[in-house]
Amino acid sequence: MDDFFNNTFNFSQPIIPMFTENIREGFRALSWGRRFWHWLYSKTHLPLVPIYGFFPVKMRTHIGKPIPYDPTCSPEILAAKVRKLNLCM
Repeated sequence: MDDFFNNTFNFSQPIIPMFTENIREGFRALSWGRRFWHWLYSKTHLPLVPIYGFFPVKMRTHIGKPIPYDPTCSPEILAAKVRKLNLCM
């Protein structure tokens, strides 16, 4: 998260807060074979999990007002602004 806010200062671009509802309902992870997938992860540290989905779920994306670039604002203050706007959505 810190890299994201540091990059906003490098590129001098506004941040547009976004939030999508029901994104977890569109895709599911298989629950069978959980012990095998856990073993595989412990050996390889690759996040391999079979997923199924593309279910027809209504997803709503909320797009907030852009936060303009402010060179005097620190990354911590900018993160607090984005967090506050996402809670209001």
